[in-house]
Amino acid sequence: MKHFNFRIALLISFLSLTGISTLLAQDAVTSNPDLFRALFDNERIRVLDQRLKPGRKENMHTHPPYVKYTLSSYRGTVTYPNGSTTSMRRINPAQIMWFDGETHAQKNSGKTDMHALIFELKGPHVVQAEKHEGNDDPLVVAGKTHKLLLENDRVRVLEFRLHPKEETSSHHHRDGVFYILSGGDITETVAGGKTNQVTLTKGDTKWVDAKSHKVKNAGTTEVRMLIVELKD
Repeated sequence: MKHFNFRIALLISFLSLTGISTLLAQDAVTSNPDLFRALFDNERIRVLDQRLKPGRKENMHTHPPYVKYTLSSYRGTVTYPNGSTTSMRRINPAQIMWFDGETHAQKNSGKTDMHALIFELKGPHVVQAEKHEGNDDPLVVAGKTHKLLLENDRVRVLEFRLHPKEETSSHHHRDGVFYILSGGDITETVAGGKTNQVTLTKGDTKWVDAKSHKVKNAGTTEVRMLIVELKD
């Protein structure tokens, strides 16, 4: 008679309690390549485009701490590795949310397509190379065009709107990512007086090192951006 393998029994018991899905949970893009698309990725942040049709459910996956910004309205149901679920109330466009790292799978339980942006943070407490000291915070000196959406100890998220012919005062941004919500032509003047003519395209995602600048809308359409500034 073969001896009973106590270690195998323990492993089976553990899998039954925690769920095999927990152990197999993967990166969002790897486990759901048709639902998540990487728009930008460097050593400090990754930006994902998330799309989920009505009735569709994701495979279990893991996110590090992240910011979520919704581009459409939807309803969802979130399932966690222990089998518990959370039904989400109707989410509206332009809603901003912060989440600590988690493992989950989400189902679109509504009747509209889900479209959202996810800004995943990498590695806590990475010190920025530049320490800026000044009184040119965009919320103070350019408050007409910059609106605070979310702030915690990791990030600050701003909405930027600039009407045709409108111009900002000179202001400073930390390292971060700019996502273009509506594009157009701008004239940017950086420290030292150098001027750049830039065409922004809706959906583009750009990394910008910390800098001071002022911006003028040189086109005929409103320019609108989501700015995620990193604090570490």
